[in-house]
Amino acid sequence: MSTNFREILVKEGLKDWKIRKIYSGGGVCIHSIKEIWIDEKHWNLAFLLHEIAHAVLPKKHLPWHDVIWGDKYTELCEKYFKLGGYYGTCTNLSYL
Repeated sequence: MSTNFREILVKEGLKDWKIRKIYSGGGVCIHSIKEIWIDEKHWNLAFLLHEIAHAVLPKKHLPWHDVIWGDKYTELCEKYFKLGGYYGTCTNLSYL
């Protein structure tokens, strides 16, 4: 799964970024070191896309889940869940 995650980072223009599995809950996007941290319990595509939406937007949208972030997250979900055969599922992930 992490190989696919890496491919998604590259496709979204984050080729210099790293993904780190953590064991303390949730996820976080850290612009200063270009890393996305995701807890092992949430190590899934939905959480990765959530953090990518933070990573690709200007810092003024961090750490908020404003309309701009929501639009980007929805766009990513539609793009990657459609490719995976799960189109429509992203609407159920909006709580992330």
